[in-house]
Amino acid sequence: KSCESSLRGASFATSKVEITSERVLSWDRGFDSLGNHVWGATKGAYVFDKLK
Repeated sequence: KSCESSLRGASFATSKVEITSERVLSWDRGFDSLGNHVWGATKGAYVFDKLK
């Protein structure tokens, strides 16, 4: 909860990133002061596959 945010009603945001040789997975989400999800992914990370 130390990453303050005011985007779309959020009080704080989280960002989890996993980097592999084939892709980047990014899970960015915002929460209100009660911990309710208010923006960002709901079912899984955004996936960025490496171009070949």
